[in-house]
Amino acid sequence: MVDCPFVCRRRGLVVLIRLFILFAVFVLVMGLGGLSVVLRGLRGILSLLHGSGKRVNAPRGPRREVAVERMRACAYCDVHIPESEGVRVDGEFFCCEAHARAGAARKGERE
Repeated sequence: MVDCPFVCRRRGLVVLIRLFILFAVFVLVMGLGGLSVVLRGLRGILSLLHGSGKRVNAPRGPRREVAVERMRACAYCDVHIPESEGVRVDGEFFCCEAHARAGAARKGERE
């Protein structure tokens, strides 16, 4: 028997087409999304047959670097914000100028 990749590929194609037909009939009978689901299934089968070796949802381009910044809690309202966006007054961290003033007023009342 001759090992011919064309014959094996053709048999695989026939099996995939039969599976797709069964899938399409199931979807149409059950009403699970109709035509769009069938078309997505067909797209997946065609991409497998093309043998491109690419994944359908392959990431595009290089990943970009994300800057990581320390989060700090406001001494007045306890909301966490990036350290670069806050205000420091007397060694305490606040989310905005208004809370820095209110925190200073509260600190003055305690003393």
